[in-house]
Amino acid sequence: MTAMIVGLLLCLALSVAVMSLVAIPARREGREVLTARGERVVVKVREGADGAASRTSDLISSATSKRSVDKGATLTKGAATDKPVTPTKRQAS
Repeated sequence: MTAMIVGLLLCLALSVAVMSLVAIPARREGREVLTARGERVVVKVREGADGAASRTSDLISSATSKRSVDKGATLTKGAATDKPVTPTKRQAS
């Protein structure tokens, strides 16, 4: 298990080194790291993620508002009648 973790950390260090040797100098020279197609993909994924987050937020807020409305309706349902409550046979015994 330790060998696997050390191997994964070594791969991570190697990937960071390659990225720093390739991407950082290219970015400093003004070249883009992604192609035009890559940029379009990133924009499309970002828009999809934003839309999903928005829909999830809307669903959560509507569910909590419905829950509070339902809870308030059940609390006021019994309080709306002014009739005294008479015990049934089962409750009386």
